[in-house]
Amino acid sequence: MIITDLQEKNWDNFFANHLQDWQGVCTKYSPQGEMFEYFESLRSFRGNQEKTQVIQNNEYKYPDGRIVEKTWQINKQQDNLADGLCHVAIPAMRTLFFEQGAAVWFKKELEVGVNFAVELLLKVENGRNSVTTHYDGEGNLIRATCIREDINGSQIQHWTDEMNLLPKRDFSGNWQGTSITMLPDLQVSDSVKRQLHFPIEGNKNFFFPSGISVSCPSRIALGTKFTIVANLVTALHLQQLAVNYDDNGAFTDVKLELFSL
Repeated sequence: MIITDLQEKNWDNFFANHLQDWQGVCTKYSPQGEMFEYFESLRSFRGNQEKTQVIQNNEYKYPDGRIVEKTWQINKQQDNLADGLCHVAIPAMRTLFFEQGAAVWFKKELEVGVNFAVELLLKVENGRNSVTTHYDGEGNLIRATCIREDINGSQIQHWTDEMNLLPKRDFSGNWQGTSITMLPDLQVSDSVKRQLHFPIEGNKNFFFPSGISVSCPSRIALGTKFTIVANLVTALHLQQLAVNYDDNGAFTDVKLELFSL
């Protein structure tokens, strides 16, 4: 397989930003916003010296003492594709990595009768936050998952121990910034000026602790385009990822937007 410059860049962004031991807490919420499960997580990524292979190990520690561990091997030659990194756990999904550190793991298309998920991941200081929205085969939202992580137990200033959702979050103010768009072929657009648009009208909104939010449809279906957006606000700055699907259920692009007041 011939690896193009864009594929090389996607792999390099993965290697540069995510090969760490990420310790955190995973919390899961019902569509009604009730937290129904949580556990400690450790997601570790180790690369070889040649930068051609990554070993990912996930360890989950549950309150009842159970420990679940999963390990995958990710190979540049076979998994770093022209439409994104293919994770061996779910070959139908792809990961796109921005140079800034943000990433999205997504299904390439919506299929009737098949579960659907999108993970939007934002980096801050020595931490990462990921939000995943999960849908059943009928297109109904079944849960939202939030993982707040840091490197080797680093203390992220605005992370809290709170797990319950907030009833609302204030996004008023003159949030101005820039937006770049990555397409399915890994092309990245030039930066354009942008004003914050959040939440998305008609979407279900989850306001997690620690300045994390997601706006996603309660139901997705062929014939209707949709957008899933997650953001992370810290003091006077806000990062946002927005993934878009067309009315055929196909992934069209993901936007990384950076705002300030």
